[in-house]
Amino acid sequence: MRLKRKSKVIKKLYKIAAIAVLIIAALPAGAFLLVQWPSVQTYLTRQITKQVSENLNAKFEVGRVDIVFFNRVMLRDIYIEDQHGDTLLKSERVTVTINHLNPSKRKIGFNQVTLQNASINLRSDADSILNLKFITDALSSGDTTRAGWDFEINAIYLRDSKFSYRQHDPEKRDHGINFGDIRITNLNLLANRINTTADSVNFNIRYLNFNEKSGFRLDHLSSENTISSTGISAEALRIMTPHSRLDLDYYNMSFNDFADFGRFVERVNLSSRF
Repeated sequence: MRLKRKSKVIKKLYKIAAIAVLIIAALPAGAFLLVQWPSVQTYLTRQITKQVSENLNAKFEVGRVDIVFFNRVMLRDIYIEDQHGDTLLKSERVTVTINHLNPSKRKIGFNQVTLQNASINLRSDADSILNLKFITDALSSGDTTRAGWDFEINAIYLRDSKFSYRQHDPEKRDHGINFGDIRITNLNLLANRINTTADSVNFNIRYLNFNEKSGFRLDHLSSENTISSTGISAEALRIMTPHSRLDLDYYNMSFNDFADFGRFVERVNLSSRF
């Protein structure tokens, strides 16, 4: 009799445990199914648009938000406008994989961010100020009245994308790359190990390739990089084109301010070993 009672108790315990496991498993699954509803996705789209627009103080639009998996979010038809009403960033699809999330401390870390068929357009005015500055100012702002988030990104992918940079009233060139008027297509990039300090940004480029409007083609570039307000350095730099290959131990550019790039030859000092 005692053995039978023990057996029944054990069976009940197993049953209770099994039900508990199913309930626990159903919670995230239920949340995942919930965000697949069109009304919930519309709400998420509006909230993301509102939060990003407020934090950047710029026009930001997103066509649709898809939760691909519990930690993977896909944003479709992204659009960011600069302060002059021109397109700063447009992307057919942006996929982010979340590494960690701490809402109480307003911190979020992304394992990777992938931009598919993106178009990035940088412009500088007569004072050599980039149209990107309002974003960097917003991200680095110490304004405590804004409920901003701290972001960390481990890797960035660009696939089949475009990039352009145009100075204010650039000089015309008949041949070669015009560094005051750059237009790049077929851009593919993988950058990882991204981290920032108070005065610099460090990252590795695993691969970079593109075509430039002048006819120049870059087949491969990889390097370990540091960018600060007074210099850019690259170590273990490898560059490959259809007819050449360069292997550099290091390549450094030093300057007083990024505005010095407007007079690159006179104001930017170069040093390298290759």
